[in-house]
Amino acid sequence: MYKILLSLLFLLGINQATAAELLQNQLAGNPSPYLALHSSDPVAWQAWDESVLARAKAENKLIYLSIGYFSCHWCHVMQRESYQDKEVAKWLNEHFIPVKIDRELEEALDARMIDFVEKTRGRSGWPLNVFVTPEGYPLYAVLYMPRNEFLTLITALQNLWQKDSAGMAALAREDIGEEIPLPSRQWSKHGAEQLVESLTDDALERADPIEGGFGDQTKFPSTPQLDVLLDSYDRQATPELKAFLITTLDQMATQGLRDHIGGGFFRYATDPGWQTPHFEKMLYDNAQLVRVYLRAAELLSRPDYREIVSDTLRFMQRELMSKEGAMVASLSAIDSNNVEGGYYLWTQDDLKALLSKKEMAIVKKVWLGKAAAPFDAGYLPLWQENYSAKQGLLVSERKLLSSARLKMLKKRQWERQLPVDDKLLAGWNGLALSAFSMAAKQIDSPDLRKTADSIAQYITQSLWQGDHLVRARKGGKAMGQASLADYAFVAEGLWDYSLLTGRKKDRALLQAVIDTAWQYFYTSGGWSFGSMAVFESAGRQAIIADGPQASPSSTLLNISYKLARETGNKKLEEKVKTALGYDAISLSGNTFWYASQVRAIFEVFKDEGKIKGKVETKN
Repeated sequence: MYKILLSLLFLLGINQATAAELLQNQLAGNPSPYLALHSSDPVAWQAWDESVLARAKAENKLIYLSIGYFSCHWCHVMQRESYQDKEVAKWLNEHFIPVKIDRELEEALDARMIDFVEKTRGRSGWPLNVFVTPEGYPLYAVLYMPRNEFLTLITALQNLWQKDSAGMAALAREDIGEEIPLPSRQWSKHGAEQLVESLTDDALERADPIEGGFGDQTKFPSTPQLDVLLDSYDRQATPELKAFLITTLDQMATQGLRDHIGGGFFRYATDPGWQTPHFEKMLYDNAQLVRVYLRAAELLSRPDYREIVSDTLRFMQRELMSKEGAMVASLSAIDSNNVEGGYYLWTQDDLKALLSKKEMAIVKKVWLGKAAAPFDAGYLPLWQENYSAKQGLLVSERKLLSSARLKMLKKRQWERQLPVDDKLLAGWNGLALSAFSMAAKQIDSPDLRKTADSIAQYITQSLWQGDHLVRARKGGKAMGQASLADYAFVAEGLWDYSLLTGRKKDRALLQAVIDTAWQYFYTSGGWSFGSMAVFESAGRQAIIADGPQASPSSTLLNISYKLARETGNKKLEEKVKTALGYDAISLSGNTFWYASQVRAIFEVFKDEGKIKGKVETKN
């Protein structure tokens, strides 16, 4: 019967390989933990390669490009609701080419689709689901959708495509647009200072003066902005800016964004008061927040912030360090029992069985409060209002709290399990290298230097291939293609590490990484984030905005200038100045989203006169 079916398919113009692919989910055994997570879905997920577009063209089908990552909360929800639903899977399999993408491995492709969804929907995030034409142009994008809404959407979209695929394909091509002149600006010290002032004003207008952070709904750490605002405060210490920074850093450190038992920060909070986190822990968040709190401890005269730094670094060493010597990507929001945040939550019965009566009393008083547990699985320990800065606690109470914490941590480690995305990513380990290198210079701990040495050794021996970077490794196998962000953050990490070691060989490697990044990702038309294979690009960008991480182009420019000044490399210095002169229009009124670019411009031009940039055309 099977041979007869294959013969019929062949007569219909479908060869045996295509038939097999249509009938199978291709993700079983995939080295990406996120992709492997979807291997049991009834959706016939295809791994991304160039054959996807070839098949889409042959069958005149839209590609359903679903992008997410291992520790993403809403990615798990959409998988449970839609991708494991047989009716949804049947429709996707019959009418689309469904493709699963790990955003941490295809960073350039993810950045392209993020740009599209931000332009078309005004916001972005994950899961990021984009319907792409067989030519490789994004047509329509959605984020998380409940099952019934999603099924309605894909049914309607398929009906439209069936009626007028040529017209819809033409509409998608319009997204690319025409090449336009790349505007230029003559920066000066005065202009750079004005940018810094504009950024500070812009940030304070968006600031929540009561709860800290930006906006009045979901709260993200916004580490690129906070880091640059610390620069602003260092330059001009205004009371308003100091109050905002302290409020924000205190709230992030004492409320639900931070894990008070094991250390480290969650991805973001879903409420304005930082009470309710999404429980994924990302390497890049924690690495960047180490730097923010380390700088804030000195600039804001808050030595207690160093405790937060040390606590976060210990968490990273204990839970993120791999046996290979570098750090894993993330810890899942969903525990091994499929409970959101279950790894971090406690019932009163759990605690009564674990703690002494005195320990239970202080934990309930300081961390739990009087209200009922806010989560189905129990309480998330966080500092109650009167104790948020450890004020009002006796020495004996602090000892009890410390002993209770140790018991809770040990129970978690021994009796609970949390899935781990164990990819070793180049850029994120570059951020971790910066964090440990900077901390090792300021905190007297040989253990921090040892960790910095370990990460640096892994980058130089396993990720750097002599003339290019590998995006990631898992189990010794190279994965993905390195992006501009990988090169930029590895360069930043090597810069900070070289300041720690003072060795010439570290600077030599740094120079090689920077030179390669300029060669791969920059032309006079601007920056590319990386290769997207055969998907159509929206062109190069003169400036890349900040996201959860600092802008990779701005980071590379900043480190390139520092190295050029130190080594006397006039050619590289002028190249940086010229690149910073492009597209001042994007900065106008949007300095908040380009904080890292503002920093780079100020650092380069704070002591200099004007520099002319050329007007070019985007490629």
